[in-house]
Amino acid sequence: MSSHPLDRPMWSALTGTHAQYAIGSGGAFRYREDISVLAGLRDQSEATLQDLAALVPDVGHIIVAQRWAAACPTGAKIMSEDVAFQLVFEGETDLVSDGPNIVALTEADWSEMLLLAQATQPGPFVSKTSCLGEFWGVKRDGQLIAMAGERMRQDIYAEVSGICTVPAFRGQGLRRALCVHVRNSVIARGEVPYLHAYESNRGALKLYETLGFHKRSENIVTVLEKAA
Repeated sequence: MSSHPLDRPMWSALTGTHAQYAIGSGGAFRYREDISVLAGLRDQSEATLQDLAALVPDVGHIIVAQRWAAACPTGAKIMSEDVAFQLVFEGETDLVSDGPNIVALTEADWSEMLLLAQATQPGPFVSKTSCLGEFWGVKRDGQLIAMAGERMRQDIYAEVSGICTVPAFRGQGLRRALCVHVRNSVIARGEVPYLHAYESNRGALKLYETLGFHKRSENIVTVLEKAA
């Protein structure tokens, strides 16, 4: 089975750069509950599935996204299974002005970032997701109206994530500007940016492709919860 770090991005992040945030053992780890619901698997063995079962919370869910569908461990059930494209940057960096006034977000912004994510649902985002990497935002009259940042990291790769805008301010190019800003920040560190987008999100996929991101693979996103 392939050993490329992006084939099992959660596993490679949780056993590498983000090991400090990992809980679990053996062949399955997840992020701490205050950081993310994402979990990663080493393989599809029975022992690994037993390790995964121990990570499924009594209340709530975990999410596994990888190149292969994750098997359902005993004691759990699959809530949903979707296809998301994994896109990796392969273009040339555009270093022109980003347009809007983009500011670095800090711990002081975490509560407002969480509220924005809860209102717009850019993907899994909980109280301390923001600690995983740099986040940037656009504010109007002191209010955070758009943001984007980094989530998983593996070797030379960094995932662009948390991309969202208050509905009233959409259509102003904020998502594009923030994606460019985060992308360029990752590249400036000598790393390769990548991201994920659901197959059904055609608008986002088209935007990301115009920014130099190209489809690398299809990932299966599996949401697991405790069986009744």
